[in-house]
Amino acid sequence: MTFETAKQLSIKEYLAQLGHHPTKERRGRLAYFSPFRIETEPSFFLNESGGDNQEDLWNDFGEGEGGTIIELVVKLNNLPNKSAALKLLANGQQPLNLPKSATKPKTENPIQIKNTNPLKDERLIQYITEERKIPLGLAKHYLKQVWYQIEEKYYLAIGWKTKEGYELRSGNGFTFKGCSDKKAITLIPSAKDRLYIFESMFDYLSYIVLHSRVIKKRIVFLDGEVIILNSTSMTKRIIPYLKQRQFSEILTFFDKDRAGEKGLGLLQEQFKVDQQIFYSSFKDVNEFLLAVN
Repeated sequence: MTFETAKQLSIKEYLAQLGHHPTKERRGRLAYFSPFRIETEPSFFLNESGGDNQEDLWNDFGEGEGGTIIELVVKLNNLPNKSAALKLLANGQQPLNLPKSATKPKTENPIQIKNTNPLKDERLIQYITEERKIPLGLAKHYLKQVWYQIEEKYYLAIGWKTKEGYELRSGNGFTFKGCSDKKAITLIPSAKDRLYIFESMFDYLSYIVLHSRVIKKRIVFLDGEVIILNSTSMTKRIIPYLKQRQFSEILTFFDKDRAGEKGLGLLQEQFKVDQQIFYSSFKDVNEFLLAVN
């Protein structure tokens, strides 16, 4: 069993084998009492097929942790690393060897946006400016402070507009990734025929920090149109638009991982693209920015 095949296992089935069952289930979004502690209100959520490669994702809001079934097995069994979790799953010591059932249609998003405001909360600002090294003035131009609701609970997040709603990051370490409507890109239009494609908003903002110029006291951003995918799963969906616009130059900034390679490959099959290499020793553009700052 590989990590990729293990991630396609059903977390719902896995938890059921351990005696944990959802308290609520709605359109592929399941709420549980946390398997890590005793609690009176469910704070553990499962998003079936919510990942870039349709893998199940979990998030424990009580501890601000989450991930795939691999991270769940590590935490539940107090294992030293992910390889130990893979071995445990492969050996079937906890009987779960069946792939998850077909994805259920998602007709209603459980995330409800309650209000959006300029960035003011110190926790959000500290994360953006200190952990991501994005200047506050630049961040305020693109990012919002968003309160959203899931079930009966309210959460504070960093948010930015997409073509369908808001992309959200919240939880301890801002590891929870969600959206207020169906997954969509963020488009920053331009009449220029150069296109920049980023996987994430923080990669885009990092590139601005690295490459923007100040001319006559005015910040000059990128000379072209920008698409922020917000997920590599959106790569295929932008191809018709790229064919329509017929950009003379396409610069891409995919992460240095398997999902990034797959997204880049999809574009290379259809277009001549210039994949940037200045951050080739790092996972992404933001990680490069952190290293040089």
